[in-house]
Amino acid sequence: MVRTHQPAGIAALECAAPWIPDQVRDDGSGRSTIREDNAPRLRRYDGESMSAGIMPIYAPLTAEPFLSIDFGEEKAELDRGVIRIITGATKRHGEVAGNVLTFLATSLRGSGFAAYSSQLATRIGDLSVRRPDVAVFHGKSDPSYDNERAFADPYVLFEVISGSTVRTDLTVKLEEYRALPSVDTIVFVDIAAERLRVLQRTGPRAWNDVAHDSLLDLALPALNLTLPHAEIFARD
Repeated sequence: MVRTHQPAGIAALECAAPWIPDQVRDDGSGRSTIREDNAPRLRRYDGESMSAGIMPIYAPLTAEPFLSIDFGEEKAELDRGVIRIITGATKRHGEVAGNVLTFLATSLRGSGFAAYSSQLATRIGDLSVRRPDVAVFHGKSDPSYDNERAFADPYVLFEVISGSTVRTDLTVKLEEYRALPSVDTIVFVDIAAERLRVLQRTGPRAWNDVAHDSLLDLALPALNLTLPHAEIFARD
C-alpha cells in the first residue's frame, strides 16, 4: 500500500518551484529531513474551485533531492515526481522476498552480481525512484559505491505483488522497468497463488512475457542459475 506524501483530497500543498526547499530542511548533518510543520503551505480547495477546474500545481520532485531526504523509519518511492510513502509489508510478503534475496545472495557470491533488498533503490530517469523487493546489479562491490542509495542499471528485478499494489506494479512500474536498457528479467511473484509472471528480454524492445499457471523453477540465464519454486515459497 502506498500513500502520497503530499496532502490528499481537498487539502492540497501549494508548492512554488522549486518544491523541495519549502518541504524539507537541512538538519546540519548534510542530509535533509522532512519538515514537520507544513501548515503555512496548506491551502484548501473547495468544491466550487475544483469543479471550475482550479487545481493545485506541483513542481515535480526529481531523483537527486528525493534521495537526499531522510524519511526516518518510513520507506518511500518517487512516483513520476510525487513522493509516495510505502506502508509495511505483510509477514508472507516479507518471507517470500527474503527467500528470493537469501537464495540469490548466496548463489551469486563471487560472480560479480549481487542481490539487494528494497533498501537499495532503483533509479528510473529523473522523476521515478523505485524499490523493487529484490534487485540484482553487477559490478557494485567496489568500496566507492558503499554510500550510494540507488543505481540505475539493474539486471534482474523481483516484485512480490499484493492486492494493494498490484495495479501499480503491473502497469506503471512494469513499463518503467522495461524501459531500463540493462534489465534482462522482470519477475512478478504472486504470493496468494504461488505462481510467477516472468518477462525476459529477447531484443532491444522485445520481451517474452509468460504468466505461469504451474509450479516453475525459474531459470535466470542472465545470472547463469535457476531459482527453485520451493525456495521462493518456502515457509521454514
